[in-house]
Amino acid sequence: MPVFQIGKPQSGPPGSDTLRINTTTGIVHAHLYVIRFQDADTLQYVAYIPTLDISGYGENLKDATTMLQFSLEQFFVTLTALKPAQQKIELSKLGWKQNNFRSKEYSRMQVDVNGELKNFNVVTDSVERLTLVS
Repeated sequence: MPVFQIGKPQSGPPGSDTLRINTTTGIVHAHLYVIRFQDADTLQYVAYIPTLDISGYGENLKDATTMLQFSLEQFFVTLTALKPAQQKIELSKLGWKQNNFRSKEYSRMQVDVNGELKNFNVVTDSVERLTLVS
């Protein structure tokens, strides 16, 4: 199983997420932005990766992050079980494009170039941007 670490944002603008898949070994290297916030209606904490449309939630940030990591692991297990052509199709459905210079590296720009979190009912000042690296 992959090991994931979530920490403060590293260099690079939001939306410069990268995903590298070794089709021989099934190892995934990723640099993904995570947005954590508290929902204003449920007061649940949410950890969300916009570029993969994967989220986790819980009564606290630790629970939300743990659920996100589990969901992400399951996503990568399913993705790496696919043949490379099918991986490309599934990632393209999420808006990812293959880097022409590196045949196994994918990237996706975040839709919101201003880094604004839209279409969520967020508690004011609860949004936190992080980086997930595997």
